[in-house]
Parts: sequence; structure tokens; C-alpha cells
Amino acid sequence: MKKYSADYFEKKFHILFDKLIVKEGFIDAVKKTRIELEIPEGGFNNQLELAEYLMNRLSEKEKEHITMLAFIEQYEAVNKKRIEESDREQFTKDFLKKFGKKKS
Repeated sequence: MKKYSADYFEKKFHILFDKLIVKEGFIDAVKKTRIELEIPEGGFNNQLELAEYLMNRLSEKEKEHITMLAFIEQYEAVNKKRIEESDREQFTKDFLKKFGKKKS
């Protein structure tokens, strides 16, 4: 199997990127899509701005799901073990203690 270098892929990327830029209407389509999605003209300044943008576009149910997933990851890291069915009751108590409202 032939191995490719990072330089090879970078050259290929630039070739494809240049072809897209030359393609008629591509830049206008990108600008139109940015306006529709309310993405800043120059992009996002940092990861935090991008995260805030994405979070603001989520529904409440999706935000709750992400909060739960983040808490699970943190909980597992702090306790240095994966959450299993036998840990469910303690985990639920800890989650409710931290976030204060009962989830079904």
C-alpha cells in the first residue's frame, strides 16, 4: 500500500479548493448560506463563539441531552470508572443534586 505525506494531501487540498473558488457562483452560494445561517462574515473568532452559536441553535431538549452527556463524561472521569446499571441510582442522585430538576 502506498503511503502519502501530509505535504501531498495539502497540495491536493489546495488544488481542489482553487477549483471550487473558480467554479461560477460558488462564492455567492457560500455568502448566501452564511446569511441564512447567521454565520459572521469573517467566521468565528474562537471556539467559544462557535460553541455559543451552536448551542443557541439547539432546542431545549437537545440542550438537556448535551448537558447530561457532558455530566456523564465528567462523572466517569472523576470516579475513574464507567457508569453501569448498578451505578444508575447514585448517578441520578448526583445529577439531580447538581442540576436540580427531575428528569424522566
